[in-house]
Parts: sequence; C-alpha cells; structure tokens
Amino acid sequence: MASSSTATRNSGGTRWQRQLEGGRTAWSSIVTVNGRQIQARYWYDGQHLNNAREDAAEAALIWLGNDPNLAHSC
Repeated sequence: MASSSTATRNSGGTRWQRQLEGGRTAWSSIVTVNGRQIQARYWYDGQHLNNAREDAAEAALIWLGNDPNLAHSC
C-alpha cells in the first residue's frame, strides 16, 4: 500500500515543503516563490534530502531568470 507524508517549513518569505511518497522511500521538495510552487525535478533518498531542496531552489532560479516581469520586480 502506498503512503505519503508532507512536512512544511517557512523561512523568511520562502516556504519549503518536503514530500515523501510510499513504496520506495524517496523525498522531493517544493519551494513557493511569489505564490508559485516550484517542485524539485528529481526524487532523492533520505540521506540526500538536502539535494532535493537545492534542486527546488535551482528550478526556482531558472524560473525567475526566464520571467522578465519577475526579474525587474525583485
């Protein structure tokens, strides 16, 4: 039976969310920027959980860099 778990943490104006999907233990991360949720591109095992946060942060930077309206409002 598959299960899921979610933990959320706020730091400053940034909201991080870790996700666990059942079956195999794999974690991902979501960061919320300007109300938009951006998910890490990959899933990681528990000992590499920080990589999931870094992956979500990198995805957010790419998204911010590709949106000219957001780049000027920061």
